[in-house]
Amino acid sequence: MKNSDTDLLPINNNPNFCLIEVLPRGEIREGIFIYLKDVFDAILNRSKLTLDVDDIKYILQHDLRINVSRFLPEIVNIFLEAFLYYCKCWRGWENTRKCLMENEALYKSFCRYLLNKYIFILMSIDVHLHQIPRKKNANTQTISVDFVTCPYELIIGNEPIITNNIVRDEKPWTKLAPMEFLNWPHLAVEIKLLDIHVRRVNTLKIDRYIGCGNRKSTLNPEFITHITSTSNTESSYTHSFFVFYFNQLFDVIKKIPSVNTQRVKELEDFFTAFLEDIKEINIGMGSMQTATTVGFHIGNAAYYRAKKFVVTETPVHLIEYLVPEVDLTLNYFKAEQDLDDLGATTFKSLNALNEKLSIPFETSVLDVLFKINNTCIDYTCMYCNVKFSKSRALEGVVAHFADNHKVGNSVFCAKCEREFEIKELAGKRWRHVC
Repeated sequence: MKNSDTDLLPINNNPNFCLIEVLPRGEIREGIFIYLKDVFDAILNRSKLTLDVDDIKYILQHDLRINVSRFLPEIVNIFLEAFLYYCKCWRGWENTRKCLMENEALYKSFCRYLLNKYIFILMSIDVHLHQIPRKKNANTQTISVDFVTCPYELIIGNEPIITNNIVRDEKPWTKLAPMEFLNWPHLAVEIKLLDIHVRRVNTLKIDRYIGCGNRKSTLNPEFITHITSTSNTESSYTHSFFVFYFNQLFDVIKKIPSVNTQRVKELEDFFTAFLEDIKEINIGMGSMQTATTVGFHIGNAAYYRAKKFVVTETPVHLIEYLVPEVDLTLNYFKAEQDLDDLGATTFKSLNALNEKLSIPFETSVLDVLFKINNTCIDYTCMYCNVKFSKSRALEGVVAHFADNHKVGNSVFCAKCEREFEIKELAGKRWRHVC
């Protein structure tokens, strides 16, 4: 599935489409509906078909699961024009004989092609409407406020990247559950395995200032902080597509002899978090593009800590606002669905690997086994820029955090004022109900 126009057939080379007549709006027809399959068959068989705007809207709603009522009329018009354009330009029409012989398989391919195009359009609309800025490297100036709690601004030379413990006692390290550690500040995890390469970085945006009197909330962080792409040929994949892939992936690799079950558990935990990220980001009906990084405000809540460190008639506080963020990068995803398997959603590479598991000392199986047990996962402490690899990577990075970073003090929700431990929030993806 690609978003580039390299899979488009030039409009002038598609004579079949001339028999499709589109009217601005027809009369109301009780109980008569036109489906995407009707359009597909009409183009394929060179038969005449008349449809109007409402018919196309019904196709988008029924066959492509796009709720057009959620969008402004201007965007719906884009959807309608895009439908006609991409139907006309699909390269699958080039081989009419193959289309007639493999009608169902080609129709499924046609549906996926259209859905992929609409995912790309929706993601482009999201970016345009949010006017998402690029990341900038600049000195950080504390937020300017008009009320008396902060009568001056304190300029800090560089953006703070770790919470301040100068005036607080550190808490001893405590054992973390897998999901708690995966959402821990300053931890990056990178996975390269078979068809997928993904990187997930936990960051912590910190605003720190000195103020007098009671704390006042000044943050209103954007949920999507940035979207950056490194290629013009990105491919988009839905959440459900990833679910099917990961289900088969773990069914297959768990059957590999001598596979390290602890490493498989690490992979399962990571991809569970990855799927939750896609759901929470919720761009383009819940999808993710290759060669793309999405930064988002995980949990969609801000927290603060305040410490009174000077005792005078007017208390002076060191105030820190903490906004947990995640940068999610899908470098590539090369899985291809096996259309020959009509009984289930499976993938070519995983089917091929599964067939070779029974062959003793099969080279490709041994190569996958080595990668799972030794090289597929890297952990990095982003604060110290130290990477941990190989079979004991998880033990190494946990020991590093325990020895060097400890556990920060509890924080308060900037909205409801409830107190939370960092460990508790990390385990719940920094989410709570105010």
